Amino acid sequence: MKHLLLRILFPILVLSAVSYTIHRDILLEREGACDLRNRIVGARLQKDGVLPYFHKKWKPGQSMRYYDPTDSNGKEGLSNITATPFFHALLYPLAEFPQRTISYWWLIIQYGILIIIVILAYSVATTPFQRLSTILAGTLFLFTEAWKMHVLSGQMYIIIPLFALLFYCSLRRPDNLLSALTAGTAAIALLLIRPNAIIFFLPFILLLRNYRPRYLLVFFSSVLLIALFHFGNKNNRLYWQDYTKAIDASVKMHQDAILNHETYNRIVVEEWEGWNTRQVKEYTKHNQPVYSENGNVFVLYFQLFHKPIPVNILSAFAVLTIVTALLLFYFSSTKYHNVSLENLAMFSFCLFMISDLFSPVWRHQYNTVMWIFPLVLSTAIFTWSNKWIYALLGIALFLNIVNIFAIKMEHTIGEYLFLIIFLYLSITRNLNPTR
Repeated sequence: MKHLLLRILFPILVLSAVSYTIHRDILLEREGACDLRNRIVGARLQKDGVLPYFHKKWKPGQSMRYYDPTDSNGKEGLSNITATPFFHALLYPLAEFPQRTISYWWLIIQYGILIIIVILAYSVATTPFQRLSTILAGTLFLFTEAWKMHVLSGQMYIIIPLFALLFYCSLRRPDNLLSALTAGTAAIALLLIRPNAIIFFLPFILLLRNYRPRYLLVFFSSVLLIALFHFGNKNNRLYWQDYTKAIDASVKMHQDAILNHETYNRIVVEEWEGWNTRQVKEYTKHNQPVYSENGNVFVLYFQLFHKPIPVNILSAFAVLTIVTALLLFYFSSTKYHNVSLENLAMFSFCLFMISDLFSPVWRHQYNTVMWIFPLVLSTAIFTWSNKWIYALLGIALFLNIVNIFAIKMEHTIGEYLFLIIFLYLSITRNLNPTR
């Protein structure tokens, strides 16, 4: 009787929670999904054969095709466009629609990606409790300030854990050549969307001996073919050269911003591509506020010591942290004789997130959505022997949901707690679900 009630009550609670968040997020989306616009402008510029990253600021009288109400073109001449040329290419099918239509679809896409992530993690779980925990984790994640900020801004970071999870799930089937193709496609897509993801893939070298030559052949062939197809286009190579220059300029601009909060004159157009600026302001007044924190190491350093940390010192600390974690993982994994795929996936993602936290470019609350990969993976392989660690994980998730004004930067505390917990699990526990 108890199990029957749980089977009935749990789906009702989940559906009620998701219905509430969908309604809330529809209201948030009406505030403009501001960051989505620079991705669409970047995609349109690339489709038109124009270098996007230093494109001149839009001026009244020009076509609305490249208009971005948040563009600034600061001292470095840098446009507001930050995504990679490959990600812009993924947006080509959407780019010609009016921005209002694109924003609707992007909200649906974000939810679709989250559902796929939960389904993939659910497929890893082997017990009813693990499956329920995975669904619960995915549902609760919708209540985090990170997810709300992600929807409000129209961001794209939820794609990172999707490809990471596709990569991991594909590696779980070493005898399936379709899985090898999927793993290779996910790997190169993730690299071309987030180049620092190379750190995520490097530790997987330890597993190469576990896969047959034909699996590796299909995997590396898919990586190579997609890379050749993308970079074989002359314009794409030029866009990447432009992107590399933009990264350097962006680092300088973001580091200067910690001392000099420069203000920009933005050009406001009342009606453009389905948006009405006055309506957006009204929606913003009546919606729940969404809170964002900057959790970068360089920002925390400045808040503690009231002076900036040089980028080369910041980079040195990042390398030292990553190398130390690698050594701890390597020496602890020897007692398991074989490195578990689950341990490696969770650990490798922590390395990637360390590089993200040490980034010299300001990161906002929406970056935290990337933690959903190790979160749902950990719930899918839950064991009662680690229950107290999972209790701490619940606290970390709770800190990313609530706004406790008596605590300074509670979301950032929760995010760094995620990092510590997932590092601890991956280094000190055998997470292989079939052990």
